[in-house]
Amino acid sequence: MYIAAINVTLMVGEIFTNLWTSLEESYGPAGPFYAVAALGMLLALVALPFLLKKEKDPFDRFTFDEERAENGDLVNLRGAGDDGRMQGLAPLLEPSDEEELSATRKELRTAGYLGESAVRMYAFARAAGGLGLMLFGVVFTILVPSEPDIVISAGISSALGLAGYFAPVY
Repeated sequence: MYIAAINVTLMVGEIFTNLWTSLEESYGPAGPFYAVAALGMLLALVALPFLLKKEKDPFDRFTFDEERAENGDLVNLRGAGDDGRMQGLAPLLEPSDEEELSATRKELRTAGYLGESAVRMYAFARAAGGLGLMLFGVVFTILVPSEPDIVISAGISSALGLAGYFAPVY
């Protein structure tokens, strides 16, 4: 295998040497450089159509245009409509205190979330973040190569769960 690789290398070297000498004989001492320049121009001409091809920008759908707004092509990331997916969880997710509910709704409206279910989605994100990070903490402490201590495992899981619950507030 090693000898075959050497033979191929020698054959390729002979081909380049023969090409180099034939270019020098035909075009003078600068002949090989002319060939390299011609190859570079050929590659540039091949690449030019790909570079000049106008592709549709995926971020165009987020820009405001009167015509697109009339057609309904714009993506509304913070829509005001409520599709009812979280309606069943409303008693669990929305704050029961009317003052806290209105304060949260005001913060979310200030941030641009105008939907009726914005408070529910916010509360769901907080709960899912807390539970998800708590579960991650449990799995992480179980997969640690040393003997998992139940106190350390509970502490890490609780800390991660609290961090996941309170992170959306900040």
